[in-house]
Amino acid sequence: MLDGFFSLRCPDCGGKIKEEERYCPHCGVDLDAPIAPTERGPGDNENSPARQHFKAAQKGYEITTEAGLRDALINCDLALQYDPNFADAHNLRGLALDEMGRIEEAIAAYRKALQLNPDLGEARINLEDAEAELANQSVPELVNQSIGFIEEGEPRSSGSGKYIMWILAALMVSYALLFGFTQIQKFANAYLLPKTTVVFISDVPDGVTVEQADLEKAAQVLSERSERLGYSNVTFEVSTAGEIVGMIPVTVDAVKFAEQVGDVGILEFVDFGDSPVLAGDIVRTDLDSKYLPQVDGQEWHTVMSNEGILAAEAHRAQIGNEFQIGFALTTEGTQIFLDYTSKNVGKFLGIVLDKVVISVPRINQPITDGQGLISGAFTEKEAQELAVILQTKPLPFPVRLR
Repeated sequence: MLDGFFSLRCPDCGGKIKEEERYCPHCGVDLDAPIAPTERGPGDNENSPARQHFKAAQKGYEITTEAGLRDALINCDLALQYDPNFADAHNLRGLALDEMGRIEEAIAAYRKALQLNPDLGEARINLEDAEAELANQSVPELVNQSIGFIEEGEPRSSGSGKYIMWILAALMVSYALLFGFTQIQKFANAYLLPKTTVVFISDVPDGVTVEQADLEKAAQVLSERSERLGYSNVTFEVSTAGEIVGMIPVTVDAVKFAEQVGDVGILEFVDFGDSPVLAGDIVRTDLDSKYLPQVDGQEWHTVMSNEGILAAEAHRAQIGNEFQIGFALTTEGTQIFLDYTSKNVGKFLGIVLDKVVISVPRINQPITDGQGLISGAFTEKEAQELAVILQTKPLPFPVRLR
């Protein structure tokens, strides 16, 4: 495995094992036997990959630690890759998100579970509890902020501010009854709080023309990243001048917002062979990117990039105050890693973001479970933002604020 990055797991049950073990201590499978291909099956098949990852997620959730919840979330995502209609996995994913304080995402997971299985009583109870918790957090604060916003615009002597206050409160309660308390914050951001315009333009060399399709793709990526970062109802569109225009709450710093969403976000796992390239170096790879300039020098081979990543989560490292990004690979990405690492034990596999080397771990043994960690002296904010970028498509070209 990659030194300090990947945990060794049983290819049959997914349980953690030690390098010297001959048989899995969890399921007893012969670890030296060839790995037989498993067929993709529904979650109700006890021997299916979806069910195995679901069981691993249950174990992680029961630990209740940060690492356990992270493992539960990753295994739920893997289970849902095999069986997107696995209602119990959606419900368990909601529980893990709920424990991590990500209540809105948990609510979405519970609703998906109920959509797939309306008779899943546990998901219904979890949904009601989560919605009540979010309502208790959001309603008083949002009502007070909204009232204050209206009153400041009205003369005190007119008396109209009081009536507007009650009308606004009644509208918000009615909206909550119709659509759920979880939508109040989105409603307030979309219709009550003032907005400011933010404009991105392509940051490419002179003489390079960005195609319309790539402009539209960039607008879509920026919209998705904004949503994942918690900026509700922030969408981007391409103007007739070729600018990418969006509206963000006036309270948001446009420069900091651009730093959060504006990285190109091309992650590459690069074959460095016997060369321990230094972190921070800018390298040339054979991954084609028509707008991203390449440096001169040796060209390295990219083993896999963003399309192989299924899920990513930021978490604190076990030692120190730094943060890491745990990730899980798709089925295809897992097979690519298994094939490559099996043939390159002892070699260096670089983790490169936008052609800048983040780290260069050495492959100690084949990686079979499709999970790993990215370390790079990240702060919590940096790790969270990078995790969001890794879960969206990369921008087709660099952007900057106009």
